Amino acid sequence: MKKYLVILIFSTLLPLSLSAQQFPIISQYNWDQYLVNPAAAGSTDYIPITLIFRKMWVGVHDSPSIQMLSSNMPVGNRMGVGLKIFNFSQGPLRHTGFEATYAYHIPLSETGPKLSFGLTGSFYQYYLDKESLNMEDPSDPVLLGDSKKFVPDADFGMLLYDKKYFVGFTVASLFQGKINLGTEGVAEQKKVRHYYLNGGYNFDAGENIMLQPSVMMKMIEAGVFQADINFMMVFNKMINFGVSYRTGDAVGIQVGYQNDFLLFGYNYDIAVSDIRTQTSGSHEIIFIYKIKYRNSQ
Repeated sequence: MKKYLVILIFSTLLPLSLSAQQFPIISQYNWDQYLVNPAAAGSTDYIPITLIFRKMWVGVHDSPSIQMLSSNMPVGNRMGVGLKIFNFSQGPLRHTGFEATYAYHIPLSETGPKLSFGLTGSFYQYYLDKESLNMEDPSDPVLLGDSKKFVPDADFGMLLYDKKYFVGFTVASLFQGKINLGTEGVAEQKKVRHYYLNGGYNFDAGENIMLQPSVMMKMIEAGVFQADINFMMVFNKMINFGVSYRTGDAVGIQVGYQNDFLLFGYNYDIAVSDIRTQTSGSHEIIFIYKIKYRNSQ
């Protein structure tokens, strides 16, 4: 029985929703587009240092949790670089790694939008904590296999943006690496390409109110489709309140505070999928410290 539990957990090692996605879901990605698109590296006039903590499906034993630290910055007039370090754990399985990004930004006019292209190289380590397993059969392939696996990969992104709107496209997992812990077919998974198309617009709804609707469509080559629909209100350029809906997964509520130097946000996801009877929801905290960049693009 334990063996099949391990298989089930590994089959969702990277999926953080019931639709079998292989990459961490971050609900508050609109505060830092670099979290979902490498082309956004260097697209702001400040250097964001972003820290994220997300705990999924509270009430479910050994449910997934994510910790991520990222930053990006412009280099010169047209280039940007970025770095992410992250850890994802679920039960006895852990996925850690880092990503390094290069982006190039092309002004389409002197004061108008820019078009950028970005490429991220990533290096992941998958780790199975065998000591936490209580297997009935000591010769089980799960115990005899490897406990670590290193997998390189890459992502590509494009972004059209200015101060009022953005439209982005990302292809994740270009190499489609195979995660194999040497367990005779048990605890194996092949990564598949993910495609993200997102966009948003900033509307001035009054002297002190800004509306920020956005949408993200996600497609996996395995045939899974999911969409995020988001609506945010910003009062006095400081207080944020928003709602979101992730199809087949969750309804989210966001609150936050921001100023010229920092942003703090909290998101609470209410599950609408079959797991809703087992969990009280998911929690996510984002903190962004902004360092002004004197040679902004």
